[in-house]
Amino acid sequence: MQKLKNYLKSNRLTRPVYMVLYYLYWFGIEATLRKLKQTVLGNKKPANNLASSVQDVTIPSISHVNNKRGAKLYIEEYVDEINSYCNSDWFIDELPGTKVIEDGVILPLIISPTQNCTYAGGAGGVCRQDGTFVAGHIRSATHPNIPVHGNTDTDKAYPIPDDVKCIPETVVYGGIYIDAYGHMITESLSRLWWYAENSDCNYKCVFISSSKQIGEKFYEFIDLLGIPKENIVICEAATRFDNVIVPDQAFYFLKGYTEKAKVLFNAIRDSVQPGLYEKVYLTKTQFHGNDIVNEEYFENYYRNLGFEIISPEHLSLRDQISLLAGVKQLVCMLGTLGHQIVFCQDGINLTILKKVRYPIFTQYWLNQLRDAHCTFVDVSNNFMPHTPTGAGYLCVPTNHWKQYLTANKGLLTPYKEFDNREAVIKYIEMWAKNVAGFAHIPQQLHFMSRFSVADIVIGINEGLSDEKLDEDVKIALYEAFTNQK
Repeated sequence: MQKLKNYLKSNRLTRPVYMVLYYLYWFGIEATLRKLKQTVLGNKKPANNLASSVQDVTIPSISHVNNKRGAKLYIEEYVDEINSYCNSDWFIDELPGTKVIEDGVILPLIISPTQNCTYAGGAGGVCRQDGTFVAGHIRSATHPNIPVHGNTDTDKAYPIPDDVKCIPETVVYGGIYIDAYGHMITESLSRLWWYAENSDCNYKCVFISSSKQIGEKFYEFIDLLGIPKENIVICEAATRFDNVIVPDQAFYFLKGYTEKAKVLFNAIRDSVQPGLYEKVYLTKTQFHGNDIVNEEYFENYYRNLGFEIISPEHLSLRDQISLLAGVKQLVCMLGTLGHQIVFCQDGINLTILKKVRYPIFTQYWLNQLRDAHCTFVDVSNNFMPHTPTGAGYLCVPTNHWKQYLTANKGLLTPYKEFDNREAVIKYIEMWAKNVAGFAHIPQQLHFMSRFSVADIVIGINEGLSDEKLDEDVKIALYEAFTNQK
């Protein structure tokens, strides 16, 4: 045997075969392929992970998680938290009811000056004639798995003014109207299940809001529920009505959903004919406020897999819901686009590409509501400091993305490599412009003030290479720029 080994090692033709077998035996297949790759490259390491090939599946071992609800996680940061959120039961086993308040008063929304958003966290809603509070808007009701992020509920009254208006009508209290599409879906529709169950009703629906007018998208929603446009009203002054019908909320932004949520979303979905596309990628590349760099790369990848690439903002809401009602496989970036699965059929296959690594809590109860088979893939490389709402997102074929491809071998298709230098420059330009724009948004500026030059230096070093800086280097940087460890 030893003679055979010596021959294989010494012979010019057989030595490569021997070395492959040797490394397979001692290090396993993954390590062997990595060693061969280094040999071919002359032991040179790529300058940064942006330039690595998506078809090179020789990647570090990053175990993906399959949890009991069927979600697959190709992520590393926040993996325990996100896995627990995916495993949580977000169904609220309470049947929403309806109150009728005689001589009820609706108070307009007053935003608390201590809140960090412009649409929730204050006072307003329905109270009785004697000032007893009945209903406002709850969004951050306690859920055992969600950390408290401050009180952003609008769930208290304030004194009824002397000059209260009186209108001899019966109206329905609609809750809070938020002029942002994702929040329209996950908050502003919450009480409108009542109209889905009372389609012959012609009562006006009164909302409280920090907005002065209703957006066209919301009018499209209420049209699908059969509510005339003129029946939607924003309360601008304290007003007493003969009767105020107050449906309970069917779902809560940071808590979960009741069975009335499906009544509402099914009514909207079933009001249109399902579309014909079975595989759809929803993109933001054509959106005027797009803040994602390099999404074209993922567009092209899924296009090669036969997905229809759709820019939803180019469609009417009716056509968007029709599209979603017929789709069987849906892919999109994390955010509002994923919230739209409420208009899909149950059992939808959803892939969410994570442009940020932290959890977005609402998506987990939306997934459960539709019994979605969801895969989360981290494609983020946001190496500059950013706020929870972002300052621009750089999305690249990360190691998590490559492992996702490896686990789904049928997904390995030709692709066009992107110019990493161009993407990085565009990302930094977007980041600088957005951060400068925070000058007029105190809460965003306050958040960014937590970062120092040290964070920027560390982010650029680690974001553009495969290696982490040594802890002593980080400590030295923080000491130099913040006078503290």
